[in-house]
Amino acid sequence: MVRYYLGRGLQLIGLVVTAHSLIMHFGDMGPMLKKAIIGIAVFYLGRFVQGGYR
Repeated sequence: MVRYYLGRGLQLIGLVVTAHSLIMHFGDMGPMLKKAIIGIAVFYLGRFVQGGYR
């Protein structure tokens, strides 16, 4: 149960970081891609912690 909600929380944080980078750094590819990659990595870390698809 803890792994499920921890994974969901990490996925949500990853989506927020990715969306924030796309909005705040629109047009400036360097910082946008760095933050977006971090957000995607956090999202998939949450996916891994959660246990993948059920």
